[in-house]
Amino acid sequence: MVTYEAIDNIAGNRSPLDAQLAEAISGVVHSAIGAMDLGNYSAHEREFIASWWPPERIVELSRGSFLVIAREGEELIGSGMIVPEELWQVRMLYVSPEFQRGGVGSNILQRLEDAAMRHGVQAVRLETFLGSPSQVFYEKNGWVASPGCIRHNIGSEVTYRCMAMEKLLP
Repeated sequence: MVTYEAIDNIAGNRSPLDAQLAEAISGVVHSAIGAMDLGNYSAHEREFIASWWPPERIVELSRGSFLVIAREGEELIGSGMIVPEELWQVRMLYVSPEFQRGGVGSNILQRLEDAAMRHGVQAVRLETFLGSPSQVFYEKNGWVASPGCIRHNIGSEVTYRCMAMEKLLP
């Protein structure tokens, strides 16, 4: 049975993540990116993008965010966070490949959207890999793609091509 836990750092209710949880989240990110159908990225580029999310960066990003983690027993199988910015942004929503298409990602996303609504937020934003299956996932969950492509340079080696998506909250 999948269980979900919310870690609310927006309200200051919990200290930043411990190293073990950050390591587990980083592992899920690495496995999910590695398994993604990203035909326009080589395996080397996918690994380089995944390496952009080491545990230390995840701990830092979790400060001031609302994080949801999903577990199957003791195993961490998914996570996502929402970061309050000018437009609140969903970041790092990843699910272990063997648990994808089973509702885990949608449950995490719904909990992130609910947290934003509790804070009076009317719209949330995210960026996802351009041309990836995740775009379809977000569209099925009521998100709308913005036109154009956003490019982020990761070091000098890889340009991460993504698209922005937005959802208006009730």
